[in-house]
Amino acid sequence: MRQCLILCLLSILSFGCVHADQFQLLNYPFQTERDMIGYNYRCEKLLAGLSHENPDPDLQGYLLTAAAFTSTDGEYSIVSFSKSPDPALERLRKEFGLSPPPGGAIVRLYRTRGEMPGPIADMFRDEVVNGITWAHRFIAVIKDDHSDEQIRNAVSHELVHAFMSSKMGEGFDKLPKWFKEGTALYIPGGKTLYVSENSRGQSSVSWTPQEYNEYRTIFRYLRAKLGEQGVIALVDAVMEKQSVDGPLRSVGIRDEGALKAEALHWDTMRQVKWSGLMVGVVAILLGIIIRAHRRAVLLYDLRLAVMYANLEAAEDAINRGASVNAPDRLGRTPLDMAAGNEAMIELLRQHGGRHGN
Repeated sequence: MRQCLILCLLSILSFGCVHADQFQLLNYPFQTERDMIGYNYRCEKLLAGLSHENPDPDLQGYLLTAAAFTSTDGEYSIVSFSKSPDPALERLRKEFGLSPPPGGAIVRLYRTRGEMPGPIADMFRDEVVNGITWAHRFIAVIKDDHSDEQIRNAVSHELVHAFMSSKMGEGFDKLPKWFKEGTALYIPGGKTLYVSENSRGQSSVSWTPQEYNEYRTIFRYLRAKLGEQGVIALVDAVMEKQSVDGPLRSVGIRDEGALKAEALHWDTMRQVKWSGLMVGVVAILLGIIIRAHRRAVLLYDLRLAVMYANLEAAEDAINRGASVNAPDRLGRTPLDMAAGNEAMIELLRQHGGRHGN
């Protein structure tokens, strides 16, 4: 609603009687540098005309940020949604069969946070953030000492957000985070870690944040359950209906909570199966692997009991030796998974249960 009000006000200020729908400042179809310069000029002109005594903070904030994104200073490019060879955009157009929104997005690259204009730097306060998409068509990515591959993947990730949000409008903002971030991880096919080397020859490793690994796992599970074409059909249905509820039910998944539980169950079982396979392959480590397999099975029993709030089964798994503090691949312990179940939390704490990092 706030964006709609800003849009209408900008259109009235810029073009007098021109209707807001005739000039979508919040979804302006950038195609050339001339478009960007013209957009910047309008923002600067509107900023100069604002009341200095009592300016509207939302409008002023939008204009300052938009002006920063459309400045000709620094490293930037205008990426066409219909013509760009970016692999993520090509997948959206060809494999997903989505018609591209008109125009494209402005992509700005910054070597460090210190190079960013204030309005853009404010979006990078969290050290984990490597890239952002703002107002459908504005993208900023920080280079730091990241490898070229990681930077390209970060840009592709944000271009998926820009493509989908430009196509869906405000409906995109209403979708759950696991879907928005999951598609932006799944479609470019990025890695869980990257190795980079700085100008001094020092290597560093960048890991995907824990929360994003969960979203990645959800989409890997959906691919295992539905197949590649099934995932494509699901994404198309969500974009069409602007909701995940109906499309999930249509593929036999009750709701978002059930999806996350199924994905966790699938991922846990996958780990257990890999443990079992290793027993037959590495004979010299047979004893160690068997013990590891037993721990994994016990931990699976405990996680399943916690997931379905089965106190008796959870206590039985603990008594048989299940570790109450073993984290899963997302770093969560059974105590983290028991959130909201006071009886289960008390049981786990009685046996030394702690939260993960």
